[in-house]
Amino acid sequence: MAEGKLTLPVIYALHKAGKAEHWKLVTKVKDGTVTKEEIARLVAFAKDNGGIAAVTSSSVAPTDKAPIPAQALKSAAVLFLMIS
Repeated sequence: MAEGKLTLPVIYALHKAGKAEHWKLVTKVKDGTVTKEEIARLVAFAKDNGGIAAVTSSSVAPTDKAPIPAQALKSAAVLFLMIS
């Protein structure tokens, strides 16, 4: 995130439970003005809202069904395009 890029766990968590304060941090990530403390808040947010668990479970145990809902992936793609 220090390089101006969002991670999949953060995008997933934003889709699930993003609040105005988190969206402000997304803007700061994209602008390259985010601090280490703010990155730590986004990481904690991703952990607390299942973003890291969702991504980790999909990379550790391959299955026929994706653990991340298709709608969440579509929303993440739209979000990415909006902030790019």
